[in-house]
Amino acid sequence: MRYGCRDANHAHIRDGLRAHGHRVLDLGDVGKGCPDLLVRHRSQAQRMRLLEVKRPGKREDLTPAEVEFRQLWGDAVVVVETLAEALAAL
Repeated sequence: MRYGCRDANHAHIRDGLRAHGHRVLDLGDVGKGCPDLLVRHRSQAQRMRLLEVKRPGKREDLTPAEVEFRQLWGDAVVVVETLAEALAAL
C-alpha cells in the first residue's frame, strides 16, 4: 500500500486554508484511511475538522480504508475538492 500520494489540489487547499488564518496539520503521509488535513478554525480554537481532499470529480473515489475511517468518525470527516468547499466546511 502506498502512503503519501497526494491529489494535485492538496497543497492548494492546505496553503489556502493557512492563508485564511486557519491552523492546518497535514496528515497526508499517515495513510490507513486517515484524512489528509486536520484544520483548526482561526477564531474558534475548539472547532476542528478533518478534511479528505479529492480531485475535482473524484469525490466518491474513496479507498476502502477511507470509507472505514469515515464510518468510525462520521461527520467529523468532510470530503472536499476545492478551497471554497474546505472553507465552507469550517
